[in-house]
Amino acid sequence: MDYRLSDEAVFPAAISDVKAAIRFIKANAQQYNLNPDKIATWGDSAGGNLAALAGTSGDDASLNGDNSENLNVSSAVNAVVDWFGPIDFLLMDEQFAASGVTPKMGLTSSPTSPESQYIGGNITENVAQTQKANPENYITAGDPAFFIQHGSTDQNVPTQQSINLAQKLTAVLGSDKVTLTILEGAGHGGEAFNVTENLDKVFTFLDGF
Repeated sequence: MDYRLSDEAVFPAAISDVKAAIRFIKANAQQYNLNPDKIATWGDSAGGNLAALAGTSGDDASLNGDNSENLNVSSAVNAVVDWFGPIDFLLMDEQFAASGVTPKMGLTSSPTSPESQYIGGNITENVAQTQKANPENYITAGDPAFFIQHGSTDQNVPTQQSINLAQKLTAVLGSDKVTLTILEGAGHGGEAFNVTENLDKVFTFLDGF
């Protein structure tokens, strides 16, 4: 699906678009011969954040934003595939420092970082808004199953972001609904994620839900 980028509109525009797309798919499932009870989100990097946020926020009306179509239809999904998505923007700088990995994009706390531009201002000066973009803050027992993958040498998003998310999800959902794989030597995407062997693992997970 397409969604507005930060140079078009700031948070929550992107997740609002994602939720609107999910509602549209469900509202028109019969026309397109789709099963509205088997909807998954799958994204990488910024898309990973949105996939995870759509998964944990379910029908949270606070993220509907300016999209008002099909509000009588649920925007909850049945499974989530999160590839190296940034989750807690406020922890990224210290996680990079602790891991010894030099961030390719510079400090996340910079007013010009992608995360600050996405939020609409420096994340450290807009903490409340930044927290609203964190999928961890919406986790509940009714959330869908998660399949999370992250490269061990990612210079854009600290690997610890996915580790923390998986731990918090597991504490609420149980280990049978959360899968985390750290791909050793992999960076921010690339062949390790897209090879047939790895994609088969993703599709096997999706087939289970």
